[in-house]
Amino acid sequence: MHFKTKTSAALLDIKIDREILDSVTVALKECLFLSYQNMQNIILLFSIAVQHLIAEVSEIMTNDTVDKAGLWKNKLIDQSLELLDYLPQAIQDICFLKEIHMEMFKFPKMKNVLLPDAGIIRQPKWGHLKDLHKAIKLCEEALIATDPTISSPGPNLETSVYKTGSACVAFLANTGTNNATVTFNGNSYHLPGWSVSILPDCKSVVLNTAKINSASTISSFATESVKEEVDSLGSSSSGWSWISEPVGISKDDAFTKSGLLEQINTTADRSDYLWYSLSIDVEDTAGAQPVLHIESLGHALHAFINGKLAGSGVGNSGNAKVKVDIPITLVSGKNKIDLLSLTVGLQNYGAFYDLVGAGITGPVTLKGLRNGSTVDLSSQQWTYQIGLQGEDLGLSSGSVGQWNSQSNLPTNQPLTWYKTNFIAPSGSNPVAIDFTGLGKGEAWVNGQSIGRYWPTYVAPTSGCTDSCNYRGSYSSSKCLKNCGKPSQISFLLF
Repeated sequence: MHFKTKTSAALLDIKIDREILDSVTVALKECLFLSYQNMQNIILLFSIAVQHLIAEVSEIMTNDTVDKAGLWKNKLIDQSLELLDYLPQAIQDICFLKEIHMEMFKFPKMKNVLLPDAGIIRQPKWGHLKDLHKAIKLCEEALIATDPTISSPGPNLETSVYKTGSACVAFLANTGTNNATVTFNGNSYHLPGWSVSILPDCKSVVLNTAKINSASTISSFATESVKEEVDSLGSSSSGWSWISEPVGISKDDAFTKSGLLEQINTTADRSDYLWYSLSIDVEDTAGAQPVLHIESLGHALHAFINGKLAGSGVGNSGNAKVKVDIPITLVSGKNKIDLLSLTVGLQNYGAFYDLVGAGITGPVTLKGLRNGSTVDLSSQQWTYQIGLQGEDLGLSSGSVGQWNSQSNLPTNQPLTWYKTNFIAPSGSNPVAIDFTGLGKGEAWVNGQSIGRYWPTYVAPTSGCTDSCNYRGSYSSSKCLKNCGKPSQISFLLF
């Protein structure tokens, strides 16, 4: 078996023989040549492979049907499939819910969560799944005691019966898109298309997955203007104040390396931000229109020339990579290029996410110089800074730093810290802040992070429909809503 893991130093191909499942000693001997000196490292490597497998299986179970024949395994990469084959069959049965035949439960796939971003229960989904859990609980005795007897009373119809002693449980499934009637144990049952009826006693239907019985009242927030906080002198302190983050290298722990570094391994989760800084000498620039070409693995970047913002670029949910061509103005002599790479905002999970990478990995080139030449800056000596100065100073607490409170509040400018004070609404209901009007960043309340925001990043404007039919196989484009809107604008406080 081969497991691959990416480190900041190299991509290591680590051979682990079958004996690793039986003997840690053998595994240690096989891996000594890699200079891994303790058992924890080997366990970590094996754990990474298992985590990748779990992530892949979760993705498959979310978007596809886990069939009893095992065809779903064809979607695993070779490494994960090989690892899966090593697992004892009992573990496979438990992990993939083979005992209760989840392939029968063809519920409409859940594309939004039970608790929305603001902490309010999402109805009717929450209540419907609560009813489902109650129904499954009624079937517990038979489900865990025996395997089902499966039969097909007609086209697109299937019955699964779990019977042990006095316990009898039946699941009646209609895998077609049209309504049907099925006769079971001498009784007739109406089955809406693409649904399952649950009979805990093989007689009475306690739940059909297509019928919503729970309360469908949808809660929403009432908008309130922020109330001013007044100090002991009677003055209002609810106005906004700000601090501008320095452009480029501003901390003592900056370092220099040849070439462009991948961001995730470089920052090691210390920050979402990584500065890339370079000084270049340019001869006479008269008549030239230089263009700075930048390629990044994502998620977003800002480019500054001689301390001024020259341009920005962002990826998207389908492709986090960024490629921009920014016309810039240079001066004769020394010029400073500062690039800020951001990882906040796009996908941060999934199989092999740690191998995808992020940051400005190049090429970075300067085109359109006076003589028409192109200069590749990728392999030059770049200076790096992990994180922002404001992060190190603790500006997120709001209690340190020299905050500006003048009336000319800067807008549409990156690298700006904003602060205000407000009085929380009375009552015990959830409270959230609407971030409409802000760009991309992170927010804190009383020094506690409430999340990263990006309300200017909106969903595609096409693909939504006024009605939704849950019947039939799921696809990522089915039953879309909120086209052209941000995925999240409200952030829960309490």
